[in-house]
Amino acid sequence: VRAGEGAGEAEIARAEAAGYTVIPLFEDRSLAIALVPGRAGDGEEELGSLEFWYRIVPNRAAGYAGMTLAELGVDADAPVGPDVRISDLEGNAVFEGVAPLDQEIEGGSRLTTAVLPDEDLAIGLRGGADPVFFYYSFSAESDRGGIAAGETAELPGAGLRIEYRGVGPDRSRQGMLEAGERRRVGAIELAYLGAETVFFEAVRGLPVDEGGQARAGGLVYEFAGPREFTGLNVRRDPGAVAFWIGVGLGIAGMTATFFTPRRRVWVRIAEGRAALAGQAGHGVPLARELRAICAAAGLAAAEGEPEPERERRGRFGDDYRSARRGGGG
Repeated sequence: VRAGEGAGEAEIARAEAAGYTVIPLFEDRSLAIALVPGRAGDGEEELGSLEFWYRIVPNRAAGYAGMTLAELGVDADAPVGPDVRISDLEGNAVFEGVAPLDQEIEGGSRLTTAVLPDEDLAIGLRGGADPVFFYYSFSAESDRGGIAAGETAELPGAGLRIEYRGVGPDRSRQGMLEAGERRRVGAIELAYLGAETVFFEAVRGLPVDEGGQARAGGLVYEFAGPREFTGLNVRRDPGAVAFWIGVGLGIAGMTATFFTPRRRVWVRIAEGRAALAGQAGHGVPLARELRAICAAAGLAAAEGEPEPERERRGRFGDDYRSARRGGGG
């Protein structure tokens, strides 16, 4: 971390003891988090305990190396936003808190679009030291205007009620977290669980031969040689038995389809006669089975010689056979 131009010795020492990283969030912005020693005492020369700072920063094509404390938002006040409560006309809250103003328009006005369950509502602040709160609905032109702190406005076209409480710090984009504190930052929830000490040291000239030694920083580093080891992955799955039973049943069912010939039978009843036709694979006595169906159904054979069975090769290699039987059915 760089201290920035014009920084004193205490600020330079503070920056040198700080560290940061940048986490990509979206195509246009990332989250920068930093651990920075705080100031201890009134003289501000002694370094205190670590502080956790965060800030939403725009993406850089050149990377994030050498960011300054100011660019990381350290010691910077959070921007202000309107503290509002938006509810339906029955009083059920749909949004409550400080709205982050992420858009800037001409004249110094800042606004945001509140995406509500049944309505998109634009709210913002206009002006400098004493900003004016304004709102407008995208669906109802009459639901537009501005109110002062402590006032309430009803939007009958949108079915909403807005209570403006004043301005407050918008910590959804930058700020500081205490250990154990959580906060909603953009679309994520950021939690600071505390700082832990990580020891590392760059040592040059480490030994490459087994038994060799090297001394650095008051410590002796010895290469004891390679060690063989075995990695084991032991686990118990109570559902494995049921899984393999299901696999076995599936294989048995699929195998049965290759050895059990399929049959299809059509029946047509018209003018006191019943005509049966069927389709089956090779080696299936379909005519005999059709006669058995007729017998089971109590259908009498038609007078005279029965029509001969007709066979023809199907489109996919199946045989089509038909037999006609007559009867009173």
